[in-house]
Formats: sequence, structure tokens, C-alpha cells
Amino acid sequence: MGVAVAPEGIKVANPAFDVTPNRYVTAIITERGVARAPYTESLQKLLEAEKLQ
Repeated sequence: MGVAVAPEGIKVANPAFDVTPNRYVTAIITERGVARAPYTESLQKLLEAEKLQ
């Protein structure tokens, strides 16, 4: 299915989410740019800008 990145038998925890409390987040960095609060608006603007290009 995928490519092994650790030897067999190694126990790891790899959560698929970030557990940083939101009070410490000042920006979200994406491949389309940097979004700052309010995130609903700034992320939408990044998506719209991508559609125009």
C-alpha cells in the first residue's frame, strides 16, 4: 500500500491532527498563502484568488 518509513515492529503514534490550542495560532500557512484571523474570511479569499489565476 505505502512505503515503510520505520523498521518493522516499531511502535509509533502519528495523530492526523494538530493539537495546538487555538489561542496560540496566529496564522495558517498554506501553499496558496498565509491566512490570518478571521480565518473563515481569509481562507475563502485565498481560495477565490486561486480560482482567478
